[in-house]
Amino acid sequence: MQRNYDAIISQIEKRFGVKSTRKFENAVGRALDLLESNPEIDVLKEGNKGIRALTVNRLTQIFYVVQSERIFVLDIFDFRKDPMKQPK
Repeated sequence: MQRNYDAIISQIEKRFGVKSTRKFENAVGRALDLLESNPEIDVLKEGNKGIRALTVNRLTQIFYVVQSERIFVLDIFDFRKDPMKQPK
């Protein structure tokens, strides 16, 4: 997951600059704060056992599972990549 996040950050910085990178990082931080306070905020992915997807922005989702009051982030997915390769 960290590798995907780092790649997204790197790509945003190269294409759009530092200001856009900070804006994205802030959006991810807000999404994670929201997730921490309400782990079941988003819907279950169809056909996936317990995997939920929280939308950060129109191009990015955080995939996670909730187990025994713990949240496990599986991936931060950038839909500019092949959307068919999203976590299943």
